[in-house]
Amino acid sequence: MISVTLLYALVLVGLGLVLLFLVSAKRGQLNVSLDTGGDRGLTEAIRRHANWVETVPVALIMMMLVEMNGAPKDWLHGLGTLLSIARVLHPFGLNQDNLMKPLRFVGMGGTLLATLGLCGIGVWQLASNG
Repeated sequence: MISVTLLYALVLVGLGLVLLFLVSAKRGQLNVSLDTGGDRGLTEAIRRHANWVETVPVALIMMMLVEMNGAPKDWLHGLGTLLSIARVLHPFGLNQDNLMKPLRFVGMGGTLLATLGLCGIGVWQLASNG
């Protein structure tokens, strides 16, 4: 059983659903079916959700693969916690008027570190097992 990945998938998918709900709610409020209708708030909501879609599935796939290959659970919990915190913080830093918001960099940096860490475990597993 890949219980560590399942735990973080539940947390991260919950976050993804919240971001999706915020896009849908904003679309309903503005009566905009496709695109953004020129609304900056909807643009930001769409990008917050899209960024989640662009990063989280790949990280969870890597986590699942390295867990299935016997990665230490402590490492997985550490990287899963980092990824979860990063993904929660990132949407608060994503603002089209201010590229330099710290939470954006913390969120993206944490996501990158967690994903690279998972890839590093995968490379180590391949090298160790031939």
